[in-house]
Amino acid sequence: MDIDRFIQANNPTWQQLRNLIAVAKGKPRRLSQQQLDQLVQLNRLVSIHLSFARTNFGDPSLVKSLSDLVAGSAMLLNGSTPRSVRGATRWLAFSFPAVVWRIRWFVAVAAALTFVPAAVLGIWIANSDDVRARVAPQVVQDAYVGNDFANYYSEQPAAVFGAQVYTNNVRVAFIVFVAGVGFGIGTAILLALNGAVLGYALGLFGAYGQLGYALSLLAPHGLIELSSVIVAGGAGLCLGWTMIDPGDRRRRDALITEARQMMSVMFGLVITLGVAGLIEGFITGHVDQAWIRVSVGVVVFAAFIAWIVLLGRPAHLRGYTGEQDESTRPRFAYT
Repeated sequence: MDIDRFIQANNPTWQQLRNLIAVAKGKPRRLSQQQLDQLVQLNRLVSIHLSFARTNFGDPSLVKSLSDLVAGSAMLLNGSTPRSVRGATRWLAFSFPAVVWRIRWFVAVAAALTFVPAAVLGIWIANSDDVRARVAPQVVQDAYVGNDFANYYSEQPAAVFGAQVYTNNVRVAFIVFVAGVGFGIGTAILLALNGAVLGYALGLFGAYGQLGYALSLLAPHGLIELSSVIVAGGAGLCLGWTMIDPGDRRRRDALITEARQMMSVMFGLVITLGVAGLIEGFITGHVDQAWIRVSVGVVVFAAFIAWIVLLGRPAHLRGYTGEQDESTRPRFAYT
């Protein structure tokens, strides 16, 4: 279907919604129950039209017109909910997971840039006495595996330690993200370095036959923490690719648009890294049972994946992009 036929076929529906909005004049109580039911149905239908127009037509005026209709009707339908609460709910349920889903292939590349160096270096260190001797003296290796690594998580008060690692992790995530402006090269390097550090630690423990113990200390906070940094890396790589291939937009305009949408990702990672900080501060170094520590990490990681997949995919299909005006969209009707 071309754009002219699309407009001709659906314009009567759009006009009905305009008429209802005009009758309400910003106050839902001015509509009868039948009109409210019609408003709900039309809002759902026009939301589908908006998603279709975003995906298939490059007409900014049409997208804006439909966005205004959806936003105007959504404000009537959600008029009893405080805007700040409504906006936060909408962002958590739709905008953040939708943007992460959209950049999932960049996230996959970021994961490869992290885990490939980690695996290569880890296996090399674990199986080569010469490499370990070059990396650190034997006494340093013994201390690191024997006490230093585990003591790191418990030598400070939980609240203080959790706050410190949270601040550091947020700083790292934002650096990895911002480094993507340089055509993604800086982000790629930082991800590889992060993977190398992980590989170094796991390689040493593997050489001592203590790999399982190391993973039991890393898994509680590390699954969500490392995932957050990788997602930040995916956002950075997305910025870098926009610099390389801005499409039919001017490079500056494309970068501004992508950066604005990627900031929605970064704000979400502030939350996930906060969860990682709480786990690292209060569980990793203070819960003796390894199965409890690992279970916490696995459950939180699974919840994060479900958040992105179960909510992100349908929200992305509905056209959510992370823009600020999305807080007024309806909260129902995945399509």
